[in-house]
Amino acid sequence: MKLIAILAATLAISGCGAEIAAMHGIAIIQPTDFTKVYEATKVSSDAHTGSTTVEGPTIFHDNHLLKNTYAVRSWINKNNSLLNDRFQVYVVGNFNEWAFLNQAYSNGQMLDTTLISRKVGHCSSSGCSVSETVGVNLSRERVKELAGTGLSFKIAGQRGDVTMLIPATYFGAIQKRHEEARGTPNEAVVPTTGKIQGDFPTAPRS
Repeated sequence: MKLIAILAATLAISGCGAEIAAMHGIAIIQPTDFTKVYEATKVSSDAHTGSTTVEGPTIFHDNHLLKNTYAVRSWINKNNSLLNDRFQVYVVGNFNEWAFLNQAYSNGQMLDTTLISRKVGHCSSSGCSVSETVGVNLSRERVKELAGTGLSFKIAGQRGDVTMLIPATYFGAIQKRHEEARGTPNEAVVPTTGKIQGDFPTAPRS
């Protein structure tokens, strides 16, 4: 959140969001670029817990550097049925006041939703910025489907909400890394499209 505050102040007196992102070492990855997402996805193992974690790159939704972000992560642990082959869309919503996000929906259906955190960020005489982090939990089978279709969803709250579109290419790259890490690369799904609806700008907005 400190970095976001710095960015906000800098953007207020400068121009291009892409240049500011580069200055602070923030990688701007298009979620429709399968190869870039795949290359940026990290796989790590913990010898103590026996878990392998797959973490996709953070995406600035609509390429707005100061708004909402998402990433998809997954876990592999054959000794822990609750964790094994679990996927989660990790969403951070940034607001000027609490939205009290609590439930995700897609196509009229409730999604398995976990409230992760609520934090106060930068404060000034006009108030404070706040962030709310929510996880949308998905099964391995569901992610295989999303690697072909993408996902449109809304996280509703008492005072606000977050709506997101995650393209098939992003899910496909994460799913491919996950299947490779679990030793079943033949189960990877190759996306046929990068979009599901709407549009994704080609350059970050300031």
